Amino acid sequence: MYLISMLYFLVNFYKEKGVSAAIVKSMKINIINRNKLSKEQLISLKKKIELILHHLNVPRKTEICISFIDDNGMRELNKTYRQMDKTTDVLSFPQDVTNLTLDLNAAIAFKNKNQTLILGDIIISVDTAKKHTKINRNTLKEEIVKLIIHGILHLLGYDHEKKKDAKLMREKENELLSLIKSI
Repeated sequence: MYLISMLYFLVNFYKEKGVSAAIVKSMKINIINRNKLSKEQLISLKKKIELILHHLNVPRKTEICISFIDDNGMRELNKTYRQMDKTTDVLSFPQDVTNLTLDLNAAIAFKNKNQTLILGDIIISVDTAKKHTKINRNTLKEEIVKLIIHGILHLLGYDHEKKKDAKLMREKENELLSLIKSI
């Protein structure tokens, strides 16, 4: 419930500041760390996120927020926004206040180098990510990177509801995972 209140606060905060479009004048990778990831992990994640966004040709000045929460918080969000009363590993909330397409917002951000494209929010359940490490036979760090990539792709309009779209998204995820593993 706290996270929902926090999201509501952030939306109202931006409205009070006069932000009426999906573009503002600052660049940020915000990480809300409710699950005590180390400072080193957070720095490493930010570098990887920048590399991923650069590889996807997202404007250099892009804002994204990633929150790490537990299964209880994720279950509440999943129930509220997807009507599914269970936890999940990752949720993505695209920021499109003006109902403009992402392509149009990106074009505006590319043209005006002083503006920032706000992609949106990614919420990750660290509890579920930990469970997935056993299933996927990878480390928590690898699983979190995988979920961040998945969330970013959703923010950019990728989907996996249809077989064809799922294949395309999976290919892009694998491409980005290979990129991250190569550094």
